[in-house]
Amino acid sequence: MLDLFLTKNPKHQAILIVTASLILLTITVLLGYAFFLKGPTKHDAKKDKNFVTVPALVGKGMYVAKKKVESAGLKFEVDQWVNSKVYPIKHVISQKPLPNIKVKKGSRVIVNVSGGKDYYSENAIRQQSAVNNENLKPLPEPPIQPRLALIGRVVVIDPGHQRKTDLTKEPIGPGSKIMKVKNPGGTLGTVSKVPEYELTLSIAKKIRERLQMRGVKVVMTRESNDVDIGNIDRARIANNAKAELFVRIHANGDSNAEKSGISTLYPALNEWTAPIYDKSLKAAKIIQKSLIETTKQNDLGIVARNNMTGFNWSKVPVVLIETGFMTNPKEDVLLNSPNYQDHLAKAISDGIIKFLQTYPPRDRIFNSQ
Repeated sequence: MLDLFLTKNPKHQAILIVTASLILLTITVLLGYAFFLKGPTKHDAKKDKNFVTVPALVGKGMYVAKKKVESAGLKFEVDQWVNSKVYPIKHVISQKPLPNIKVKKGSRVIVNVSGGKDYYSENAIRQQSAVNNENLKPLPEPPIQPRLALIGRVVVIDPGHQRKTDLTKEPIGPGSKIMKVKNPGGTLGTVSKVPEYELTLSIAKKIRERLQMRGVKVVMTRESNDVDIGNIDRARIANNAKAELFVRIHANGDSNAEKSGISTLYPALNEWTAPIYDKSLKAAKIIQKSLIETTKQNDLGIVARNNMTGFNWSKVPVVLIETGFMTNPKEDVLLNSPNYQDHLAKAISDGIIKFLQTYPPRDRIFNSQ
């Protein structure tokens, strides 16, 4: 063999070159095929911006899990609902892919969700096997009592104020001679410098997302800051939607920078609000309680208001939530925290749902225009 490498014979040299080329080509093909099968390495995935880390979801509520997945640029998908004595209803019990694995953006993260310890399908055998058999067809969502069903229930969310100030006036109630400015502009964050209209829209969108996940139909009075709608117009949107509850989101302001806390306003009993008074009061109590229990903030209670245009023109139950004081430095920073806004949205949506569950769908106030 050594003689072959040392030979000066042109024929032998040609054989040697061809043989060496074939060997190199074979090695290159084999290495390339192996890399193709293996895919990108962890190091490559870390460098590639198209890859993201799968978040840990097991034990988290379905809403929180969905938000985590979508925030990572992935798609959230429920495979099946299963019986679980360990995890509460609507909590993730398993996931694929596993957490901390790098996957391409846009990939699906598939989860199984707890239907609670008393969740059964058509027969016990199928239900028991559902926990371990991933090839079963997805089970239906846990049944909801007809009285408590939220599918198709209508709620109107009104993010207070707008970018454009409107100092023209409108009557505070139908036929009233008392006039009030349409849109005085709202307050401004002492520290954040965020205007109230931006804050209220941010919170309102979070409330909408939570309600929609429960099947509630949500109508927004506005979805941008560049609108021009007065308080009569906002009430009419709720009336036209035949809302079961009209929820107005605001933030407070005061000359006393130390003043803080949450309050929920509702219409005082007067010539216009009598048909909606009882339910508005009920909603105010439920939502205020939910807010204080969730946020642990200063409880300013529920407050009846006689002079609010949006109340007096409403033909459906209505409340207005003052989420906090933007003129209080600490509370202003808190109100503009995405995490705290999530807490507010949860508390308000939980209160709304509890209110809706208090009354069956047929028991609505639909006064004619």
